[in-house]
Amino acid sequence: MLAEVSNLSAIDGYAIVEEIRKKQLDCKFIMVTGLSSETFVQKAMNVGVDYYMIKPISVMALDRR
Repeated sequence: MLAEVSNLSAIDGYAIVEEIRKKQLDCKFIMVTGLSSETFVQKAMNVGVDYYMIKPISVMALDRR
């Protein structure tokens, strides 16, 4: 599943990952964002993101995940 950090709607990418992890669904999470701060990366890892990718990304890089 791909998720974005941004809070453009009622729920952000972190909350989406947390909610799905609570349901113990078997899926991998890739967070794609323009935010490169270690704070954002650490928060993503803490909620259960498997891969954190900083934009711009290539299709080949995404395919390797």
